[in-house]
Amino acid sequence: MRKILIATILVTLSNTANAELLTGENNRCYIDTGGWNETWWCGQSDDKCSGKKAKGGKRQNNYYSHGESGTIGGKKYYCCNGTNDTVGAWKKANTFTKSEKITIDVTNGKCTYERKIDICGNIVEDKPCTEATDCARGIVKRNDVCVPPCDDGFVFESENSNRCVPCAETERQAIVGIGYDKVCKKCKSTEILDKDDMKCKLKEIPKTTPKESISINEKGETVVVNSDNTTSIVLTSTSKDAMRKCWQCPGRVAFKQCVLYLTNQTNTISAEEIKSGCKITD
Repeated sequence: MRKILIATILVTLSNTANAELLTGENNRCYIDTGGWNETWWCGQSDDKCSGKKAKGGKRQNNYYSHGESGTIGGKKYYCCNGTNDTVGAWKKANTFTKSEKITIDVTNGKCTYERKIDICGNIVEDKPCTEATDCARGIVKRNDVCVPPCDDGFVFESENSNRCVPCAETERQAIVGIGYDKVCKKCKSTEILDKDDMKCKLKEIPKTTPKESISINEKGETVVVNSDNTTSIVLTSTSKDAMRKCWQCPGRVAFKQCVLYLTNQTNTISAEEIKSGCKITD
């Protein structure tokens, strides 16, 4: 009995020692010749892997297609380019896809984008950039892209536009900025450009404007709230005259009420108080 037990142990140890993970031709398959006698195929399979065939009661064949992963010998592998009709190859990796940075030449300079490829060498996503971010000599970055300077007689259409346009000076528009960053400042048809501060201002208060939409700001300027909830400054000779007359008012509140009164807008202080406090004699 003892001799039989020793012989059994020796046979088991011998089988374990001979068990190994074998690789098929061009990594098309792996076979574990241990107790489970397991085979992993990438794509089209065959009867044998590395000259051996899974057999016995515990044999197991695993079939994979391109992009599928399997754990072989305790490590992660991916099947590359394998199909039911095509032989593939196993590649060891933790992830199937990776990104690589590609720099290309485009108009006005260069740009860099990320291209995605799989571990098999196939391109998964390739969307080249089109706008230069690394500008060529003589080209300057504007609004995050590289653009050439405008030709003589032209300036950029606006702060957010890279289009070059002519900009003749009128009461509604003028060139602002210096050097490369010159732009054409344009006002709406209802506005004029105040050349003192280069801001667009209403020529006058529209007749349809409700009184509650008209106010005076801390600078003494008449402000109108438009129907779209934007605000506009009013530049009129009336408001300027009122501001000059109210210069002696004792404080900002009195000054605002004085301008409102003299421009026939709603105010909360009586005429007598305004004239007395602001020393208005006419």
